[in-house]
Amino acid sequence: MSALVASLEAQQLDWFVHDTPSTNLLRSVCRAPSRFLAVGDDSTVLTSPDGAVWELQEVSMGRHWLQTVTHGTNGYVAAGLAGVLLTSTNGIDWTEQNSGTGFYLRGAAFGGGRYVVVGDGGTILTSPTGQVWTRQESGVEVQLEAVASNGEFFVAVGDQGTVLRSNSGGTGWAMADAPTAAWQPLPCRGHQYPDRARGSPAHRGR
Repeated sequence: MSALVASLEAQQLDWFVHDTPSTNLLRSVCRAPSRFLAVGDDSTVLTSPDGAVWELQEVSMGRHWLQTVTHGTNGYVAAGLAGVLLTSTNGIDWTEQNSGTGFYLRGAAFGGGRYVVVGDGGTILTSPTGQVWTRQESGVEVQLEAVASNGEFFVAVGDQGTVLRSNSGGTGWAMADAPTAAWQPLPCRGHQYPDRARGSPAHRGR
């Protein structure tokens, strides 16, 4: 079985390992109002109401390596290897969409009424619904690993220290200099616990 690590504390100091009904590599997780959803290799989709008990969902569209997942107004968007892009309104029933690219899609986010997916070759795709996707000019050809939104703008990051920012809902992108006064490294310390038994602490940070 695969294992997911979850913290049930508001301060997220104690983490617990929970078994899942899958042995595949899990690559991404997101939160919707009613459930958590994790995706991974071989079209693996897991759902959980609380992050502790997980249910395997059947995805009947072939063996896709899913790298990233996000949730927005129109439901879930998952993407991954060879430009695969799947959507679901409930996390259970999935539909394959045409991404228009064969590049590996590695990061996804939702903000300001729009989904944004990023990946290899400087790929940036946007969609208001998750069904019809438009490729945007990123100005770079590097591997983009992740994207996030605060509801007002998007930030995408990738290889060679690349940081891109969009103030136009993901349709226009510009390079951001990093690190700057606005981008400062933060120290991170913690203690590792070897005990991976179900429900046992996995990590405690200070």
